[in-house]
Amino acid sequence: MLDRESAYEKLRGGKAAAPSPAQSAPGIGGGLLGGLGDLLGSANAPKGRGDSMVETAVKSVVRTVGAELGRQLVRGLLGSLVGKRR
Repeated sequence: MLDRESAYEKLRGGKAAAPSPAQSAPGIGGGLLGGLGDLLGSANAPKGRGDSMVETAVKSVVRTVGAELGRQLVRGLLGSLVGKRR
């Protein structure tokens, strides 16, 4: 008889034996500061979860600055190519 345990199951079984950092350090991430970490986006947040407020704000600022720089660059290039002749 063959054992058809998948690689995923083998990896999950190996991780279950080792304690996670959250389990080995009690008291970290709880209370008022734990809520603040959730708001700002903690390093151990699940991947499927959306961006934190800070990440969203930074993305918005970077997008706005990039759009403005791109607009100025295109206007400058087109202005120098077309140019006004007096």
